[in-house]
Amino acid sequence: MIALATNGSLHEPLEARFELGANAAATLHAGDAVIVVGDERSISWNKDDVTQYGRIIEATHIGPDLKWATATVTRNPKKDSEYTGGPVAY
Repeated sequence: MIALATNGSLHEPLEARFELGANAAATLHAGDAVIVVGDERSISWNKDDVTQYGRIIEATHIGPDLKWATATVTRNPKKDSEYTGGPVAY
């Protein structure tokens, strides 16, 4: 899913699981411009006996938008068995 905010901010509920969520929480702050890659899905829940519907983005990648900020990358140590074969930048 690609979502472009052409008029300022785009606010969508976001789900970042496991290490991605922990790293995002440790790195980003309220108001930071970010780029998110993921899949959008529909959700439903009950509130006061009324079914509510919405959308959520399941993030697979999150990073700062370098148009508006600079960043210093610190790689987390991980076991060889955790490498998934994805892109690696040096």
